[in-house]
Amino acid sequence: MSRETETLSAVDAELRRLWDGLRDNASQVHVAQVDAQIRFAQRVGLLSEERAELWFLRVRTCPGHADEGGRAWCAYGCDLSD
Repeated sequence: MSRETETLSAVDAELRRLWDGLRDNASQVHVAQVDAQIRFAQRVGLLSEERAELWFLRVRTCPGHADEGGRAWCAYGCDLSD
């Protein structure tokens, strides 16, 4: 595995951790903090523009957290289950 691939994997893993954290706190402040992390990674060249946009979309439109069966909402405040 190349150094670039390892770095991208590490960035994606950290952004995934932050995105998962939105399940417990999807306040505007917390979402803005995650956005700032994505922007930072893009600005220093760790994420391409396209990959950063995909992360912004994920934060804004959450595809769901199937691994979290009891959640009443997800990153964008939708109902998952009661």
